[in-house]
Amino acid sequence: MFNIGIGEILWLVFLVFIFVKPQNLPGFFRQLGHWVSKARLLVQEGRDFMHSLKEIEQQEFFNSSKISDSGDSTSPGKENSATTKLDNTPSKIHDFEQELKD
Repeated sequence: MFNIGIGEILWLVFLVFIFVKPQNLPGFFRQLGHWVSKARLLVQEGRDFMHSLKEIEQQEFFNSSKISDSGDSTSPGKENSATTKLDNTPSKIHDFEQELKD
């Protein structure tokens, strides 16, 4: 993932031993472990978020294709449900913005 080789790892270990006192090494590695676990948690949450966004987009695409396929555009007296929903969208967005401001 990060493409870190054994040479880079040895340099990092060497630098840690130079800059961290031997009596502080256990605390340093404990803190490093906490940072790594937090980083992994953040990455996992990001992946879950992106996965949920992808599912939502797919569901919206599927629903919009159902609406456009089921609408009868040949009869002039009937209004297409997709255009009705699109006409109502700006007012819904405006209402949502007002709720956020309050």
